[in-house]
Amino acid sequence: MGDGFEMKIVLDVGSNFDNINDCFESAKKAKQLGAHAIKFQSFTSQDLYGFENVVKDGISPEWFAPIAAVCKQEGIEFMCSVFNPSLVSVLDPFVKTHKIASSEVKNKGLVAEIKKTKKPVYASTGGVPFDSLQRLVTTFGRDRLTLLYCVIDYPSRTHALVNIPNMRKKYNIDIGYSDHSLDIYEAPMSALRHGATVLEKHFKIRDFDSNDNAHALNLVQTMAMIDHLNTMSQEYKTASEINNSYAVTRRCVATKLIKIGDTLRYHDNYEHVRGSPDIRMAVRSCDDPDGQKAKRVIYVGEEIVRKDYKN
Repeated sequence: MGDGFEMKIVLDVGSNFDNINDCFESAKKAKQLGAHAIKFQSFTSQDLYGFENVVKDGISPEWFAPIAAVCKQEGIEFMCSVFNPSLVSVLDPFVKTHKIASSEVKNKGLVAEIKKTKKPVYASTGGVPFDSLQRLVTTFGRDRLTLLYCVIDYPSRTHALVNIPNMRKKYNIDIGYSDHSLDIYEAPMSALRHGATVLEKHFKIRDFDSNDNAHALNLVQTMAMIDHLNTMSQEYKTASEINNSYAVTRRCVATKLIKIGDTLRYHDNYEHVRGSPDIRMAVRSCDDPDGQKAKRVIYVGEEIVRKDYKN
């Protein structure tokens, strides 16, 4: 799906927005961070609980088109979970893949409407009995359905990721991981090692007064997670090793203002220096860029990474 690993990264906004501009900004940030897709949720309190004002509503169906347009412009896939069967046909023109939340696996009307679209489907499995999952596999078929193992806890604190290969063997389909934890290293990497083809993770562009705020990664955490998956997928490291690597691993850092087209010169405009243990940044993949041309303006103190000088 991306350089260095074969797992689709889906960032879930959930209820972490106040207005449509927050949704636009979330799509742009998700793309910049290296995600493959961004997912929203569309529901009303009435849809979920039968009463109004129990929870904050999801995005309005009227937002599907403008958000999808921004996603297309940014080059990131637009996804959305709906919870009312009547919204499936409204959403369908804007998505490549439908997503069924764990709570909706038994929603027969929703499942029936999504089946009509003939598009790929992701379905989360938190708290869902095996017989219900088997019915879902039968309904959509093995070539169309991907099940996302998840733990219904917000944020989740335990991971039984052996369920990924166990579910793949049981149902003979692709299995992903809908991760509700705040773990940005070991759980995502372990999911990849266990064969997950999709990783779904809640994220936020800032703090919100929402049900999803507490278990959503901020922008720095999300960047670190994706960079770690991208650069460390061939060599597993524990969280403690990652933390120590901040202090002992050298990275390429600009020592002068570098303009677009400038030649990168070791000891002239950049150095290899250790990171500060007080600055929690990902140690990102970087060959020695000596002699390469800069593709962006790089300010003094900024880390230089491959995308700054390579196509």
